[in-house]
Amino acid sequence: MSPWTLLAVTKMKKCSFCKEEKELDSFTKCKANKDGLDTLCRACKSIKNKTQHFKNREASLARIRNNYRKNIEQRRAYAKEYHRKTDSPEKQAKARERAKRHYWDNKPEGARTRSEYRAWLAENSAGPKVRALRYCHKRRLQLRARTINMTELDEFAFQEAVNLCQLRKAATGLQWDVDHIVPLNHRKASGLHCAANFQVVPHYWNVRKSNTSFAEYDFT
Repeated sequence: MSPWTLLAVTKMKKCSFCKEEKELDSFTKCKANKDGLDTLCRACKSIKNKTQHFKNREASLARIRNNYRKNIEQRRAYAKEYHRKTDSPEKQAKARERAKRHYWDNKPEGARTRSEYRAWLAENSAGPKVRALRYCHKRRLQLRARTINMTELDEFAFQEAVNLCQLRKAATGLQWDVDHIVPLNHRKASGLHCAANFQVVPHYWNVRKSNTSFAEYDFT
């Protein structure tokens, strides 16, 4: 039995580098070989290509740049045709439908639809100023409840954090806040207003994370 007949029957091939028998999906296509597959498996070929690239890094980068300049018009034409096909109204509608299904399949607990939010807003339409005052009052009550006789160390740490906010603002031009590592109002555990729970973070990040702890926050 020839090796190509054996290859078709067993659907396995031996890598010439690691000498292991692997499935045909583990090999890239190669028209130069009779079986239409490369002699190296994907993992070994990746290692070989990376080794050659770093060994001749400058020459490799120069070759990549030259190929890009030679085929720049073809690349632009391909990108234009690709976007024309993928940006069609039908594909956009399908993408929106997939996103909608993904949202409802993984809907966060307590999340409301737009109509539900509008109904809630109509029932609680006290105005933005009143809502802001309610939030500030709630925040003050939480802060008072989570503060257990601040020691001299706690007051010193808080003042140092405030000073650090001002220094970072002067150095970066961005607004910085004194935040609690474990939020004061959290569904699992409420943090305290003490030295061990202070951190200085950018204002935009502090607003985005809301009452999420540092470990739970999704940085993506």
